Amino acid sequence: MRLGILDIGSNTVHLLAADALPGGRPLATTSDRTVVRLMRFLTPNGAISEEGVLALEAAVTRARGIAETERVETLLTTATSAVRDATNGPEVIARIEKALGQPLQVLAGEQEAELTFLAVRRWFGWDAGRILLLDIGGGSFEFAAGAEEQSEVAASVPLGAGRMTVQFFPNDPPGEDAVELLRAHAAEVLAPVAEKLNALPRPDHVVGSSKAIRSLANLAGRRVTDGQGFDRTVLPRQALGSWIPRLARLPASARQELPGITPDRTFQIVAAAVSLHTAMTLLNIDELEVSPWALREGVLLRYIESMNWGASGSDRPKAHTATQRTRNSREYARRMPRTSALAIIARVLLVPYTLALALIVWLPDAQAGRVTGIVGRIARSLAYRLDLSFSSTYTVMEFLANIVLFIPFGILLAVGWKRLKTWHLAALGLATSGVIEFVQLFLPTRFSTISDLIANTAGALVGCLCIRVIGWLASVPAPSRRRVEA
Repeated sequence: MRLGILDIGSNTVHLLAADALPGGRPLATTSDRTVVRLMRFLTPNGAISEEGVLALEAAVTRARGIAETERVETLLTTATSAVRDATNGPEVIARIEKALGQPLQVLAGEQEAELTFLAVRRWFGWDAGRILLLDIGGGSFEFAAGAEEQSEVAASVPLGAGRMTVQFFPNDPPGEDAVELLRAHAAEVLAPVAEKLNALPRPDHVVGSSKAIRSLANLAGRRVTDGQGFDRTVLPRQALGSWIPRLARLPASARQELPGITPDRTFQIVAAAVSLHTAMTLLNIDELEVSPWALREGVLLRYIESMNWGASGSDRPKAHTATQRTRNSREYARRMPRTSALAIIARVLLVPYTLALALIVWLPDAQAGRVTGIVGRIARSLAYRLDLSFSSTYTVMEFLANIVLFIPFGILLAVGWKRLKTWHLAALGLATSGVIEFVQLFLPTRFSTISDLIANTAGALVGCLCIRVIGWLASVPAPSRRRVEA
C-alpha cells in the first residue's frame, strides 16, 4: 500500500510518499517540500504570527493535494519543535488540522529522537553495533544512543539551527563574536546531555541524520568507500571547525554559493555548524557518518510495524503489480554493489596485456630484440647526440622503458578494481613483476635484476595513481546555486 508522511518542521513542510511492503523497507515514490522557516515568524512572546500560520496552512493544503494526486492511502502527519513550543500551539494545531481534514500528531522531543534512531538503526543494520545519533533541526537538537532498535538514552534540547539563528545572529554576516556567544550557550545547554551519553560505552558508529548535517557534510566532509563497496559521507570535526570562521564572515547570499549549501539552509547553516561542532567536542567525536534516513522514515517504519498485515480488509496490503515488482527489483539492485561496464572491460583487457608482458620478457634474446630493439636504437641515438656513453644511456632507457611498460598494467588494475586501495594495487604490480623475474632465473638467455623489479612496480604505481587523480578531480564539486522550490 502507499503511505505518506507529512512532516511539519521548523524549516520546511515535507511530504514523503512511499510504497510499504510487509517485512520490507519503504520505497519512496514522491518527495515534495515547501520552505516556510517558521522561526522568522515567532513573535517576542514565542507565538507564531498570523503570517506564519497562513504560510503553514498554504503549505499543508498544497501537500494534501499532492498526496491525493499520488493516491496516498494513509497520510501520517507530524509536527515538531516549532509548533510544539509555540505559545499559541493549540490554536495553530487546530488550524492545521482543519486544513488537513484529519488529526495532527505533535511529537515530543524524545519521540523525535527515538523515531529517528529507529530509522538510522534500520539503515545501518544490526551489524553496526552501538550507534550514537545526532540530529539537528530548525527548532531542536536531538540525541539518541543504544545497541538495539530502542535507544538507551534519548534527549532533545532547544538548540535548533533556526532558533539559534534568531536568538544569536541578528546580523548578516553574524561575525565571530556572535559565534563565540552561541558556542558558550550551546556548551552550557549540552553539558547534561553529554554527561549521560559519555557514561555509555563508546559507540561503534556516530551518525548524523538531518538536512543541516547533510549540507555541512557536503561542504566540509568527504566520501569514503567501505570494504563492501558502499559509498558513505563522513564529516570530520576538525574540518567542520575550520569552516565556521569562514561561514561567519560570509553573508547569506554568498554562503548559498558554497557546495552543499542550499538557499533554504544558508540563513541558519552557521548556527547549525556551531551547535554541531560544540556537541562533537563535548562528546569526543572525531567524525560522524551521514544517514540518508531520518525522522520521516522512522515514522513510516513504526507505522508499518503496527499494521496487521495478516488481516483481511483494508489493512491487508494489496497484491503487487508487475510494475511494483519491477520497481522493487530495481531498488534492490541499486543498493547492491555493482561492477561497471568499464571495470569489466579493464579486467578482460588485463589478461592479454599480462600475457603480452610475459612474452616480451620471457622470449629468447633474439626474438625479444625484435620487440624491444627500439630501446637500443633510441639509446644509441641519444648517446650520439649528447656525447654520452652508450652503456649508461641504454641502462637508463631500459629502466624508463620498464616503467612505461607497466603503466597500462597499473591503469587496468585501478579501473578494474577501483575499490582496492592504492597500496593493494601497487602490491599486485610488485607480485606480477616478481613472478616474471623469478621465471627468468630458469631461462638460459634471460636474467633477473632488482632494477627491473623496481621499475615494473613503479610503472604499475604510476598508472594506478593516474586513475586515482583523475577520479579525485572528477569528484570535486564545483560551487553552484541550487534551486529549491519555495
